[in-house]
Amino acid sequence: MSDDDQELESLRAELQNQRQTIALLVSEKMSLSTSLGRLSDVSSRANELEALLREERAAAKSFREQTLQQDDQSQQHYATIEKLSRKEKELEEKCREQERELQLTKSSAEGLKFEFERSQGLVRELQERIQSDDVRQLEASLKNVQNRASELEFSSPSPSKYAHVSLKADHDRIENELKERTASSESLAAKVSDLEGRHVFAQKQLTSVTAEHQTLRLERTSLQSQLDEHLGSIAGLRKAASQSATNQEALNRQLRSSQADLRNAIRRAEEAERTHQDLQNEDEMRPKIVELTNAKLELSEKNNLLEQAVRDRDGVIAQLESSLQAAQDQNESLASKLLDSETARERDRSLMQETQDELQRGYAQIETELSDALASIRELEVERAGQRQLANQRVDELDRMSSNSHSLKVEIASLHQELEERKLAEVEQEEFLERARTDVEVLRADLVAKVQEIEELRAEVSAAASPSSSPSSPSLDKEMIDALKQQHRLELSAAQSQIRALQSSVFEAEARAHSFQKQLSQSEDQLAQLRVASQHVAAQRPFSPTPSRPSSRQRGRSDDLRRASLTSSSSQQQQQQRRGGPPRSPAPSAFGANLSPETRHKRKVSLGMLKARIDSEMTAVVIPSVLASRATSPLHHHASAAADLDPHATHDTHSLHKRSQFLDESHIFWCHSCRGELVVL
Repeated sequence: MSDDDQELESLRAELQNQRQTIALLVSEKMSLSTSLGRLSDVSSRANELEALLREERAAAKSFREQTLQQDDQSQQHYATIEKLSRKEKELEEKCREQERELQLTKSSAEGLKFEFERSQGLVRELQERIQSDDVRQLEASLKNVQNRASELEFSSPSPSKYAHVSLKADHDRIENELKERTASSESLAAKVSDLEGRHVFAQKQLTSVTAEHQTLRLERTSLQSQLDEHLGSIAGLRKAASQSATNQEALNRQLRSSQADLRNAIRRAEEAERTHQDLQNEDEMRPKIVELTNAKLELSEKNNLLEQAVRDRDGVIAQLESSLQAAQDQNESLASKLLDSETARERDRSLMQETQDELQRGYAQIETELSDALASIRELEVERAGQRQLANQRVDELDRMSSNSHSLKVEIASLHQELEERKLAEVEQEEFLERARTDVEVLRADLVAKVQEIEELRAEVSAAASPSSSPSSPSLDKEMIDALKQQHRLELSAAQSQIRALQSSVFEAEARAHSFQKQLSQSEDQLAQLRVASQHVAAQRPFSPTPSRPSSRQRGRSDDLRRASLTSSSSQQQQQQRRGGPPRSPAPSAFGANLSPETRHKRKVSLGMLKARIDSEMTAVVIPSVLASRATSPLHHHASAAADLDPHATHDTHSLHKRSQFLDESHIFWCHSCRGELVVL
């Protein structure tokens, strides 16, 4: 009984142990089932984390693509900003060039306006001078005409040619200046049209720049919105990364707990193996042990898989952290670049706004200046039209003056030729007069001889009358003496008539020469007036060189007058010497002893001209009476015969009979010693 009790107790103890092991196995099974549930939860969470990881990778990839696109867009925006800045600089340079050109055109327009005003003032001054010619200019012109006449008497007609050439040169110069003025006005109009075109082009460029500025502003706003979106996405990614980090920490905690549970399960499994070794002899525990070993194998495989997933998750998390750090760095660099670009754009925008304001102000100023320039150009056009009319009038006047000068030159040439012919005729008449004077002297000598012979005959007749006894002898002698006297009277009257005819022909030749000199002086006066007018026209042009000839008139006026007076005095002395008398010397007057030589000379010249006037009037009075007495005298037939022999004498006497005065009008005489006075007869 004791053995059975002991076996029973031992069996009860084994049974109790088996029950304990079974309870332990059941509890282990329960713990393994709970750990399996936990592992399934961990695997599901790992799958969820893998899905989140894939989503985060796709988001990171899209974020990288977006960052690359944003980099490309930012580079494109930088390139467009640089292009716009270059265009803006080019526009600023063009605006500055246009402002400089506008200033140059404005200065040139002001210079042209100043030149036009100066030329208009000169034209007014010339018109005033032409309208208000004073006595000094007339006296100077008369002196110049007289000097010119004296020059033309003793020189060739080359000065008239020179005057024509100078007038032609003045006319050509005036035409050239007119062409230059028209060309300058046309160039100004072309410049104004060019400036208008440039202004329109600049306005178009300004509108295009403003449109580009608006587009850039819109692009900037769109880029700002995209940047805000990217910043929001980056913030979301940061939140997702932080949440993934928290999830990772939770997973790590769960993994550590699962690992602890796994270690406990392994320890329990080892204990179960030990108990299994104890109970392997028992058939009841075999299927449970097989199940437990299978469960252990499955749990070990799941543990390995979980460890591999945890390692993969750690690598993915590390990669995500590195990509997140790179994305954060890139985001920070993009943010700094964006701030720099925003500051640069803000600065460029302010500069563009300032330049746009300056351009608008400059364009407004340019428009005002252009309107002023257009108004001044219109005024210049009106003034140019007036100036052109004046120039056309001047050209017509110059043409008329040139035609007048040509006609005057032709007339002067004809007058020169006629003057030469008259001089030759005068020389011939002087020679004829000298011959007539010699004949008169011979006739006077014959008359004296005849008178002496008559006296001798009278004496002989008186001597012969006393002893004569015949009554018819006194009457015969008386008849002979009367016949001789009548013959001598006829010869004397014929000689006197011939002398008077020669003197009248000489006076007529001198009158014709003086009339020719007067015509020549009038033509020279007209030529001098034309020259003075051309000089006034040339004087209004300060830039054109005025043709200045050496003042032969100022230099040679006194010399020519002195030469004329000397030639007249020498001709008078030659005539006196030809007449046979000694040369007259001026008798000093008692009342003029205290006078100056110049005053005495003036008085002497005035008295000489007065004597010439009196002599001419005396001859004009004596010749009709002589002709009347000659018509009543029996010598008229002889005088008519002499007139038939010399027809010029009769023509000259008739012409002198028609003239009551010397040249029928007043004349102006000049002297080389006179200054500022006129001697008018």
